[in-house]
Amino acid sequence: MSTSSNTAKPGRANWTTSPAAATKHLRGLSIPDRARLLCTFHRMSLGEDGGQIEPWGPPVRAVLYPEWSNDDFKQVTEAFAFHARA
Repeated sequence: MSTSSNTAKPGRANWTTSPAAATKHLRGLSIPDRARLLCTFHRMSLGEDGGQIEPWGPPVRAVLYPEWSNDDFKQVTEAFAFHARA
């Protein structure tokens, strides 16, 4: 059993609890899936909400990353030297 303070909240995967956990999770994804998430993380690092999970629901950021700051998302994108193209 993990002693980490990064425990998942109901309905959330463990990898959404911290930038370090997200970075580790993204390293295991296929390149297209990783790129898609890094694009979303980049937009959220600029203050965007990540879009809605469902058309009628709350945004991704509010549901999956409520405690994350813009800098937390930036930390993940920088771990991959990800820079969005203008």
